[in-house]
Amino acid sequence: MRFAQNILFVIATVLIVNFDGAGQSKVCPQNTGSIAAIVNGKRVITVEELDATISAELQPLQEQTYALRKTALDNLVTRLVLEEEAGRRGISVEQLQDILTPDGKAVSASEVERVYKENSRAFRNVNADEVKHLMKLDLEAKERLRQYRLAVAALREKAGIDVKLAIPPVPVVNISTDGPSRGGKNAPVTIAMFSDFQCPYCKQAIKHVDEILSVYNDKVKFVYKHFPLNAIHKQAMAAAQASVCAQEQGKFWEYQDALFQLTDLSPKALRTAASGAGVDIDKFDKCLLTDKPRMKVTQDMDEGEKAGIGGTPAFFINGKLIRGLQSAGDLKNYIDQEISTLSAGNGK
Repeated sequence: MRFAQNILFVIATVLIVNFDGAGQSKVCPQNTGSIAAIVNGKRVITVEELDATISAELQPLQEQTYALRKTALDNLVTRLVLEEEAGRRGISVEQLQDILTPDGKAVSASEVERVYKENSRAFRNVNADEVKHLMKLDLEAKERLRQYRLAVAALREKAGIDVKLAIPPVPVVNISTDGPSRGGKNAPVTIAMFSDFQCPYCKQAIKHVDEILSVYNDKVKFVYKHFPLNAIHKQAMAAAQASVCAQEQGKFWEYQDALFQLTDLSPKALRTAASGAGVDIDKFDKCLLTDKPRMKVTQDMDEGEKAGIGGTPAFFINGKLIRGLQSAGDLKNYIDQEISTLSAGNGK
């Protein structure tokens, strides 16, 4: 009997400790999957709370995870689309791939010569004819690959793929729109790109941005930000400052296009490019003698570093950091997500 009483006393004690008032628990109901720990039976520590304390460290890992999943998804989707198309034609996937890969398209001698001149400094001690022949083979191979990718993209488009893979949430950073801009003045989506004129990925990124702006028109505003990587690109700072002086004359975009076509960004090359972009050289030279271009570039670099940038290109889409080169399709996905979120918030 005393044993039974002891048991009842223990049960009653547990109920008193764990519940307050009319059956109200002191521990708020939680999704147990998000609980990391409970201290003294009261204080709940959630995974979300932990993540908030290490958000800066987690963000790059979440982006890497997303990138891996996206690549795996793209590969799997492409494989399924090819299998379905091959089955429809009654052939193997390998046979379909051969059909989608056209015969080599001849590359003109003028094109080879142009590429050779752009890279001639790297081949000063190599036979020119041999280099040009290898370049021709490389250009032909790249053209075949481009045609194959276009054919596969057409099949994917026809398949009507609806991607549901969620883009990881990213913290919003307040990035100024001070700088050369294009697109809609009051656009719902603003893209700020931190860039370096010697960065080959930035050159590709600008092409993708041009494509995006041609599609979205006044729905997107694009702002160029300077972030020369001085440690590895010795001429990038001078090029950035020169572009500020071109901007002073309303010629930034023409000058930007010219700079991204150059491999030599020496002072002489910068002046020649400025002249070709329609910049008044006397005003250009005087501008370079002032502190304004250096201060503007340094201002952008400080802003980028505070926002967590470590390389180029780096995009901020409505203040959300997206690191590295993004395809036009990737940029479109980010933009569409922002527009959708804004529309939902406005109740549209």
